[in-house]
Amino acid sequence: MDYAQSVSRNRPVFLNQGGVGSCDESTDQANCAQLIVYARFIANNTIEEELLFSEPLKTTTKGADVFQAVSQFFEVNGLMWEKLVGVCTDDAPAMLGSLSGFVKMIKSKNPSIFAMHCVIHRQALVVNYVKSSALNTRLFAVLCESLNTDHMALLYHTEVRWLSKGNILGRIYELREAVAEFLEQRGRRTMCRAFKSEHFQLSLAYLADVFEALNSLNLKLQGANANDMAHYDIVQSFIAKISFWLKQVERGNLKWFSKLNELFSDKCISEDLKRKIKGHLREAYKMINVEDLPHDLQEEAIELQ
Repeated sequence: MDYAQSVSRNRPVFLNQGGVGSCDESTDQANCAQLIVYARFIANNTIEEELLFSEPLKTTTKGADVFQAVSQFFEVNGLMWEKLVGVCTDDAPAMLGSLSGFVKMIKSKNPSIFAMHCVIHRQALVVNYVKSSALNTRLFAVLCESLNTDHMALLYHTEVRWLSKGNILGRIYELREAVAEFLEQRGRRTMCRAFKSEHFQLSLAYLADVFEALNSLNLKLQGANANDMAHYDIVQSFIAKISFWLKQVERGNLKWFSKLNELFSDKCISEDLKRKIKGHLREAYKMINVEDLPHDLQEEAIELQ
């Protein structure tokens, strides 16, 4: 029996009492776009999360195509748009487009729907250049082998695998010397000089440490049965961690930034770098600390946390 039919038979009452949907469009091994929709709702005083349906998008993957598939499922199974509380998507134009995006279309059915999307920072650096051709990839692997590095390849920056955006920084840092030599051999002098400069390496180490912490936070916020109430303590703990980092950097202690601390193992942190790190952490703290936000944004921030 089709799983969607099973869900729609067993949960129609609960879904029509109110729920939140999560939509994603991915491409399978047969190069066919698949729309996957999850639903989160309350049943028997418990927050439940189930796969609502999966539908192939046989032609285009525009917002109208996604909306048509979801709308048809709602109609067939007697689900009411006014009971949909919120929807979560990725940040692709097909989903968030201001004129023809999926979110815009569902808001025409229910203007009060709360829309969310993934918020994970992006960094690519030189990865896409090294991975841009099979020749570059092979040459880089040979170079890494000759240098006896722990890794033979960089991680690709990909828009559909969120955590890759943090992992690539750690891999680039570990292979920074190999990357600099590779760029020099390929005649990319400007990029090579950047990789060899102390300022760039310090910035790279700091970013790699920060994104490693963000990856850890993001993993804690994912998984089955995740909800805002369960996330609150996790987010508050991370906010407290940023405040703690600020105080430690002020004292010249970088041990909580393992990669950056590695570069400073035999010297003291400069006042200029300390000022920049403190400024970045202070801004990050303000961005997620509700009390420091304008009054008109505080309520929304609390809901997101």
